[in-house]
Amino acid sequence: MTAHIQIRGLSKSFAGQILYSNFDLDFPHQKITSIFGPNGCGKSTLINMISGLLPMDSGQVLFDGKT
Repeated sequence: MTAHIQIRGLSKSFAGQILYSNFDLDFPHQKITSIFGPNGCGKSTLINMISGLLPMDSGQVLFDGKT
């Protein structure tokens, strides 16, 4: 079974500072996934890119295998 949400090759940088570089992540069906870390590490940026509120420099987000 494929993941409900798949992130492939995501890259993002701000002012020359690399935040994500060729990042992959799967969110499986019927599972709870948490994202945690210190302030300023990119948690909200990741969620905003997944939801389409913030553009990625490169990569793609697939929902049930579709863009």
